[in-house]
Amino acid sequence: MSMASNDSFLSQVVSRMRSSEAPLRDQLVVVPTKRAATFLQRELVAQLQDKPATILPRIVTIDEWITEMSGRVILDNTALISILYEVYATYLANQKLGQVETDQMLSLSQTERMLRDFQDMDLALADVEMLLINLENLDDLDSYAYLDEEEREAIKEFWRGLSDQDLDSPQGGYRHFATVWRDIYQLFNVRLADLKVAYRAGAYRIVAEDTFTSDDLLRALRRYSGSAVSLVNFVGLYNLTPAERAIIKKLQSADADALQVQLYWQRVSIDAEGDFNEHLYNTIDKNAKLLGGVVLDEDFTRKYAPEVHLLSLNSTIQQPQVVNDLIAEITQEDDTALEELRIAIVLNDEKTLIPLMNSLKQPACTSLNVTMGYPLQYTSVATWIRRYLNIYGLVSSSETRVERVKLTCSRLKLWLTAPLTRKLFGDLTTALMDRIALHHYAITASELRTIIEEVAGDADEAVRQRLLDLLTPSLTGVGLLTRIGQLLELLKGLTTATDEETEEATDDDESIDHVILSEALDQIVRYVTQVSNLLQSSEGIHHLLNAPKPVAYLLEQLMAVGSIPFEGAPLEGLQVMGFLETRTLTFDYVIMLNVQEGDLPKSSHTTTLIPDMLRSAFDMTTYRTEDDTNAYHFYRLIQGAKRVYLLQDTRPKSISSMEPSRYVDQIRYLTNLSLDESTYADSLDARNEQEQTVAKTDEEVHRYMEQIASGDKTFSPSDLITYYNCAYQFYLKKIKGIGEPRQEPGVVTQIELGSMVHAYLEWFYKGLKKTSEVSDLEHTVSRDKLQELYKKIVSDKSAPDEILLTDLERYISKAIEIDKRLLQAGHSLQLLASETKMTNLCFEWTDDNGQNHTIHLTGQPDRVDIIDGKDYRIVDYKTGAIKKPKTVEELDTDTLDAWRKMASNCKLGGYILQSCLYAMLYAQLAEEGISKIQPTLYSLAPAIPADEGAISFKETVALDELKKLVTHYLNELVALKFDQTKVLDVCKYCDYKTICGRK
Repeated sequence: MSMASNDSFLSQVVSRMRSSEAPLRDQLVVVPTKRAATFLQRELVAQLQDKPATILPRIVTIDEWITEMSGRVILDNTALISILYEVYATYLANQKLGQVETDQMLSLSQTERMLRDFQDMDLALADVEMLLINLENLDDLDSYAYLDEEEREAIKEFWRGLSDQDLDSPQGGYRHFATVWRDIYQLFNVRLADLKVAYRAGAYRIVAEDTFTSDDLLRALRRYSGSAVSLVNFVGLYNLTPAERAIIKKLQSADADALQVQLYWQRVSIDAEGDFNEHLYNTIDKNAKLLGGVVLDEDFTRKYAPEVHLLSLNSTIQQPQVVNDLIAEITQEDDTALEELRIAIVLNDEKTLIPLMNSLKQPACTSLNVTMGYPLQYTSVATWIRRYLNIYGLVSSSETRVERVKLTCSRLKLWLTAPLTRKLFGDLTTALMDRIALHHYAITASELRTIIEEVAGDADEAVRQRLLDLLTPSLTGVGLLTRIGQLLELLKGLTTATDEETEEATDDDESIDHVILSEALDQIVRYVTQVSNLLQSSEGIHHLLNAPKPVAYLLEQLMAVGSIPFEGAPLEGLQVMGFLETRTLTFDYVIMLNVQEGDLPKSSHTTTLIPDMLRSAFDMTTYRTEDDTNAYHFYRLIQGAKRVYLLQDTRPKSISSMEPSRYVDQIRYLTNLSLDESTYADSLDARNEQEQTVAKTDEEVHRYMEQIASGDKTFSPSDLITYYNCAYQFYLKKIKGIGEPRQEPGVVTQIELGSMVHAYLEWFYKGLKKTSEVSDLEHTVSRDKLQELYKKIVSDKSAPDEILLTDLERYISKAIEIDKRLLQAGHSLQLLASETKMTNLCFEWTDDNGQNHTIHLTGQPDRVDIIDGKDYRIVDYKTGAIKKPKTVEELDTDTLDAWRKMASNCKLGGYILQSCLYAMLYAQLAEEGISKIQPTLYSLAPAIPADEGAISFKETVALDELKKLVTHYLNELVALKFDQTKVLDVCKYCDYKTICGRK
């Protein structure tokens, strides 16, 4: 059975309020959310419409009511984080210098986490002193003192570079942090009290621990309610915190004649066997026994059985489109559902809000009631600024010379590829990325400045100077803030100019995307001003905060907690809300998005500095509390509906999101509800069987071809690999400028691993004279050198582990072993060049139709050597496993074309073409007058024997033959052929397959 509208929870509550002896005007109603307050008032009006005029009761959320009772102004999280940051920095300024760096690592970067833990401690009315003593004692248990000398040496052997001090200091640092945390908590609350402000949980604690007399309590109630209050109704609460329980008990202990308290609880009664409903009822039962009140829907025989439809989709983007179809289906069947507010869209992932609002069709969805906020951190502006901070916010405070500051190339390229950067600086960003790509991992500020001056030499002076200013590191926090302010002003000026240009061109309402961009800009500008004011007003701690890292930490935390609010017509049209906003509400039709594990329920792995065992012991919220709360509200919501649509994204994004929400399996196996399962086919799925092509009239394609012809951009041998493997991927990557996904932090990428191998071999072979003696290549790989390269290429904040060092040793030893086999066969070897950069070389050729073409090339071959004093080789190291086909002795375009269509040889064909282009580039620059050269690949994977490690197809090849191979594919490029590969196996590990539709 489904729930009748006059049988809803709020309808029953209003009926009981009306039948109470206390008149409505003397009642105060406390509800969980603002939306619940709006719908309760709507229900009151509906039931009183035929009655004489009545003064309605005051309806407030529990947050509003308790914070009013505290008498404090409640600050938002951004203001609180700034104050806590300042309080902690002041504390640091009075500590010994040896403790400052540890405290900064643990606290200044984790202020937002600390604030969340403070909130939880106060909501639990925890004995803070006792809790933190316990935390300190737990940290003592983590001591490594129990390890004997042999065990300590084994750990240090595995984690190279780990000293005795490194082994002991983290645990000592955490013990110190636990010791001082209570001081920070007290100092923070004293500071807030001086300002007569509070954070939400602090206000709860003030009210719960205040010794109100009955008269004081009544006066406070009347003061904030504006009239006499004789009855306080608590409606639809569930998992009450100790502070909330204490406050309600305080009310209940007041003079019974003057004040009464009534609590309304809602029971969940889904059609299910066994103790399914009993589990959901446990918390309500405990609440009722502890505080009393009325449990509505307490009839155990009444079981609700809504229709449940599970819609599986293979794309998050598809969900908003499906919502339109569902709304059309519902309104066609029930034409008053929208105007009577009986349709709700529930979002489990806030990121879905903007795509949903953009896609909802008019006029059916003209009116929206959206009260949830959109997280600032998901906006394009916040992402853009965060990427900038990831480059320039990590500058060490110990650095004294700007020109020596090292910047991470991958992070620079990530910021340069951002759409907002391109919007500001146009094609200059691509030219900069091409030059930065020639550096392995890091680039110094002076090198970057030289590149900017060369690339932007012909650009407008103002543009060039802006780039120089913005991409020059600052050694102070004030300087970093100034640069971020300049960035935001540039963007603001650009958006203002765009507004003026389009103002007369369109009469449409302002787009949601533009509103989000504008609001995000304004908020981040306020945060920059807020941090700047903090630096100016904090003279005693200026030396601590006026550095890039503390400023970056604070700005990132402010953006993480910031939110862009949405306000809609509260009692009109489609109801769009977050999951927890559904509390107390009943809808006939519920459409719930992102019903997969990790989104529903939200992942319980909330970061905290207090372990679960202590949280549980001190009655603080744990992941079990959150799981219990989420389950109750999910089943409470669906039990009141006639029809529920659960939209599930089945495309895997992570291990957890591969699975449907646990609630789907519970409905399927633990209840008697019928679950109608269907799959929405993506209209783009057909693209899996057809190739993607690019129109030859594409303006971006023509502009790119003009740029590589003129030298404004360059084409590299690596680009030739991409084009050979999949021309459409080349189009997306190089012409559309779509960057590759960001690698997981802390993971050594294949590019970094290859760079370390290349750098080591360059160091080893440097200065090698002509030799035929195998003994000249005898070498034990130096782990000290590997650690030095790791710090230079990967990170100077960590050390390589044993597994990585072993892998590197194998690759390097394999390369040397291949050369030994060459010498053992009676040949001699002499190194000519290693990692030589060749930039902006002009390459000309004539195609089969007699048309002349020019492109500019850039490359950096791994190694050039000469065999037996006469045969030149280009050697390209490959850490992957590649093998030469045994049946192929010579290469031609027919063979390469055939390999292009074979998953097994496609990679080899691309590598061969790359080395051919390297050979041509080097021959063009060489003074020796080279006419023949041998492109050679070294396969360094352990699975390939050293005898098969050197892959080539002739001893030497004439340059004309190499040119014929390369220009065969360059002819396709200039003919503007950008077809998608036909080899689906090539798409398996492609970063762009979701864009082009391949699975």
